[in-house]
Parts: sequence; C-alpha cells; structure tokens
Amino acid sequence: MKRLFLIIVAVLLTANVLLPQYLSAQIPQKISYQAVIRDNNNALVANIQVGMRISILFGSANGAVIYSETQTPTTNANGLVNIEIGGGTGFSTINWATNAYFIKTETDPVGGTNYIRTETTQLLSVPYALHAKKIEQMSSLTQVQIDALTPVPGLMVYNITTQQPNFYNGTEWRGVVAGNATGANKSYPNAVGLLPNNYLTEGNLDRLFTVFNKALNGGNVVIGGLGGSITEGTASTSVDKRYINIVYVWWKNTFPKANITLINAGIGSTASDYGAMRVNRDLLSKNPDFVVVDYAVNDATSEPEYKLSFEGVVRQILKAPQHPAVMLLFMTTNAGVNSQDFKIPVGIKYELPMVNYHDAVWPEVQAGRLIWSTIGNDYIHPNDVGHALTAEMICLALDKAYQKYNSANVPVINSTLPAPIFSNWYEFTSLYDGASLVPATNTGWTYDGSVASRAGYRSSTPGSVLTFQLSGKVIYFSCWKTNGNAGKVNVTVDGVNPVVVDSWFDQTTFSYRYMLKIANNLSSGNHIVRIELLADKNSLSTGNEFKVLCVGSAGVGL
Repeated sequence: MKRLFLIIVAVLLTANVLLPQYLSAQIPQKISYQAVIRDNNNALVANIQVGMRISILFGSANGAVIYSETQTPTTNANGLVNIEIGGGTGFSTINWATNAYFIKTETDPVGGTNYIRTETTQLLSVPYALHAKKIEQMSSLTQVQIDALTPVPGLMVYNITTQQPNFYNGTEWRGVVAGNATGANKSYPNAVGLLPNNYLTEGNLDRLFTVFNKALNGGNVVIGGLGGSITEGTASTSVDKRYINIVYVWWKNTFPKANITLINAGIGSTASDYGAMRVNRDLLSKNPDFVVVDYAVNDATSEPEYKLSFEGVVRQILKAPQHPAVMLLFMTTNAGVNSQDFKIPVGIKYELPMVNYHDAVWPEVQAGRLIWSTIGNDYIHPNDVGHALTAEMICLALDKAYQKYNSANVPVINSTLPAPIFSNWYEFTSLYDGASLVPATNTGWTYDGSVASRAGYRSSTPGSVLTFQLSGKVIYFSCWKTNGNAGKVNVTVDGVNPVVVDSWFDQTTFSYRYMLKIANNLSSGNHIVRIELLADKNSLSTGNEFKVLCVGSAGVGL
C-alpha cells in the first residue's frame, strides 16, 4: 500500500469578523477543508476515491479525541480533496474558546478504513466563526462588558463607550479606524477576518524556514517582489504604503538583528512573459531570499503562453543557487477577473505558499458588504487600504509559518525541480532591453536612454530599419504605446510572417510598454528579427514616431 502525505491547503472558508451589521447572520456549523494527497514518490494521487477519518483533538497534538467522522471523497486531477467537517453528532457542542484544538487526518488510499495517520495540525483562527455564533446576538457592548469577555483572535464587537468597533488581535483590543488597515488601528475588512478565504495553501515551508534561520542569525536577507503595476505600487500615495514595502517592514521588525534589503521588481503594464525574460536581470541577480510573485491580473487574458511563462518565472526563481522561498499572490480586478485558475496548479505542483486576495475580497464585493472603492483606486489598482490589506494577508501567512519554525531542525533544501506541469520553455530565456538592446544592423534609428524605464531605439523616418539576431523557440518584441505622435512598424522573423504593430494608443491619461509575441514554435538556432518603420499610421496619430523597447525569446537552447 502506498504511503500518503497530506498537504493542507485551506481550512475554513467562513469569515470570523463580527461587525454590528453582520451580527444577525447565520454562521455555518462546518469547517471547509482541502488537502493535496501525494504518495511516497511525491506523485499526486489523482481521480481516486480515498477513505478519510478526521478527528478534532483537545489541548495538544496528542490530546483526547472529542469529535471524529469518516468520509470517502474523490481526489481531483490535481490530487485535491474538498470536504466539509462537522456533519456528525457532537460537533456543534464544541466550545472553541476554551482551549487549543488540533485536527488529525488519516487516509486509506483505496477508499476503505485501513487508515494511515498523515497529518496533525493546530487550528488557529480557523474555528472562531463557529465560536462567534455563541455571541452573534450581541449588537453592542460597553467597555466594561468588553473587558469582561474571554475573547478569541479575530473577534470584533461594537464598543458603545467609544462608539466604534473594537478588534481583538490575540493579545489586546484595538480600536478600528476606517481607511487604516495596519499599525495600531485596524479597519474592516482586515486580514484576520478574511484569512480563512485568502489563505489558500501554506505549501512546503522548508525554504521559508531556511530564510528565518538566516535572519535570526543576523544574516543579509533580500526580500523581493516581482509583478506588474500593483507590485510596482501604482496608486499608492507613497513608497512606504506599497504592499511589498509593508511586508519588508514585517521582516525588519520580526528579525531586528538581520540586514534586510528590499528589491521591488514590479513594472507596470507587464505580464509574466516579460517577467520570465527579465527575472534574472531585475531580481535573481540581487540574490533574493524571499520573493512574492504577482501576475494574477496582468496574465488574465486568453494568451495561452501565460501558463508557460508563469511557470517559467517560478522555475527560474526556485532553481536559483540561494534556494529562495517563493510565495504566490493572486490579486483581482473590480470585476473579479484574474488568472488564478492556471496559477493555483503551478503553486500546488511546486508546493508554494499562496495568498489569495481575490478569494478574500471578491465574495465580499459581490455580496455588497465591501465597496470596491474602499480598497481600490480604479478598476485594477489597490489604494493604500488595499495595499495594506494585501500586505497584512501576506504577513499573517508569514506569521503562521514562523509559528511552525524550529531553529533546532532547519531542513536541507532539495533543489531538484519536478518535471514542468506546462512547459520549461520560459525557464530558458534571453532579453535585449535598454542598454543591452544592440542591433545587428541599424538604418535611421537613434538610441534614446533619457528615461530608463522606456530606453530604446526611436525613429520618425519611414523606411528606417533595425535588425536583431537571437535564438529561441518563441520571440517577443516590445514598443511604447502612446497617444499623439505614434507610428507603425512591420516586423518579420527570418523574413516571413510579417506583423504590423501600431504604437498609437487611444487613451490620453497614460502610455505603456506593449509586449507582443511575433514568432512561435521556431527551430533551434539563430533567427533574424527585422523591424521597418512604415509610412502608414493611425488616422488619429499626429506623426510616425516609433520606439522599440526590447526583443526577447524563450526556449533558448532547447
């Protein structure tokens, strides 16, 4: 019989925050539970009915069983089982506030009752929504009544004395001030309340434990963020209010002896295709120890290569010699659109911690309990409150991991990557960008590096030609899209399949870096990219100026 391993990926999907307007809501009497099941060869146990016995233990990991039930769920193609715990007699009588509780899961891989013990994990903030049901009729409390409570972390009540909500953080009560989701005060929505929905999986924590160990020993620790404009910090009012900067502060405060450095490798209007080509230059060259990767919104199109390029980003980071810890972040638009459906399987495949902002806030927006403008500046970019909330979710995930850290048992990292789930093409990339954008031939183009973020070759003379030589199975080309004076070019690879690219953009409020795949499934060896400025232009354009920003490729050497 195969020995099974369980990887817990989510526990309890109900909010545990009480505000006056929610106090009459019905609190579910079940815990939603997900697990990824692998065999002793680390292979997913997919599309198989398994037998499970789930027990709630009192007081410790070896405590008395106060509740138990059995189920026979079927794993999906990714080895996931999704169950609800709490259907049996006695579950509703558990007093969650009296002590610590642990959940023990045992599994029979052939669907029977020959169980193998696989995991025992403490329930932290998980069951507190169930405990909250016991006080759901409390619409308001005086300060004296609040002081007399035995509260649980995440509890929020309305304080008649101060005439504002109070939040219990596990140590003390704190006031709640709208628009401030961090620091001494906390606002709704807050990450503790949304934690059950946003904490998708803790993943394998070995890499993170090695970073904790390095930081505790006073080492140099580099924190990185890779993504688009959200990570870059668009719409935040200052650098210190960006989510990755707030996460950086968590590291500094948690490990005061360490020398913590932050690398923000976010670039607006870019997706994981460009990310896979630039990750070495902008991030890995700085030797990061912990990286948050966010492309959930910018990859949210029908472009199939984003599956490949996102996995390529992850694989490049994981195989870096310093063994960085990687955490995936899934942001969202105000329409609930993102690309997490194909990113979650990548996270599961590589056993990565994942924080799901989308799953935390979007149901609240849909239900009308959260107005998007509270957390968003526009349809896509979080405002200061949204950045603070994002950071708080990440920091809570880090806190949970740190609680499990044991300095006496720091793991040895297995740096061998599994076979890719989609492709390894974007693990091997090249990029000619900015100062490295050196043409093979140039007629009529001038290099302009006056603005570093848009350095490249510029021309306004139709007939001007640039050529570049590079190898790879997929080739990309990038230009600057803008309103006003913006021309067109004709691009070919090896003289075939011409593509006309128009750099005119219909918006007047901003311009952006436009990335385009111009060739796919190429043969091995070198290829010639030819770019010619055309006399033709958009009828609304005021000129023919065009700026080439980069060329790049994936599948190099394959």
